[in-house]
Amino acid sequence: SVDKHVLPDGSEKFMLRFLYPFLDNEGKPEYVVGFGIDITEQILNERKISEQREYYHEILNEVPADIVIFSLDHKYQFANKNAIKNPEIREWIIGKTDFDYCDYKGLDYALAYKRKQMFEDAIEYKKPVSIIDDIDRGAGKTHHILRIMYPSLDANNDVKFMIGYGIDITEQIENKRKAETQEKRVLNLLNLVKDGVFTGLADGSISFFNNSFAQILELENTNITVNFLNLLPASEQSKYHTSINNLKATGQPQSC
Repeated sequence: SVDKHVLPDGSEKFMLRFLYPFLDNEGKPEYVVGFGIDITEQILNERKISEQREYYHEILNEVPADIVIFSLDHKYQFANKNAIKNPEIREWIIGKTDFDYCDYKGLDYALAYKRKQMFEDAIEYKKPVSIIDDIDRGAGKTHHILRIMYPSLDANNDVKFMIGYGIDITEQIENKRKAETQEKRVLNLLNLVKDGVFTGLADGSISFFNNSFAQILELENTNITVNFLNLLPASEQSKYHTSINNLKATGQPQSC
């Protein structure tokens, strides 16, 4: 057993106590020897490590992202509140695998196999591995989570443990899709304009031109690479550069 003693200065001392019986010729206890080992330093170090672990876990629980820590055999060692919101499941998952979680929730093993492949790739290549999880929330709503397996390496470049984290990128993906849809609508409208229209960069490279512009220049299609400066006489190119410089300086439309 471990005995705790509080010393006059308020410090603590811990002794691991042993009782060792000595038997007589008949196998009966003749006397008992007791001795103790001072394990104060060990106890205090373990307490310090536990306090540090709790401190960092509190920090990770406040991070607005899904964060988990896996052992090298791909078992959960920690999951923050965002990763698993139910406290009972969050406690239960420690020491379990994604396959155990699928069994618990009645999910298909496809989820576990996908994460297992990510884990193994991160272990093999010792580099972060990422995928995007598309999660059906019902009612036509889909959430998109960027999942990343990040191996933590020691001084010998060996994997110590694995950090898994997820970030909800649903808003970014939806905004990107909206922007792409809006861009297609604008380009379709520009192709209906009878005047020649193009968009380009200051160096003269053209990223888009409409059908009328292609007809004016007798271009076969709108997918070929064109540089606007090559379409101008040398005497007009200096005017173009002057207009571009004025545009950058004033932010106002220019003519050339």
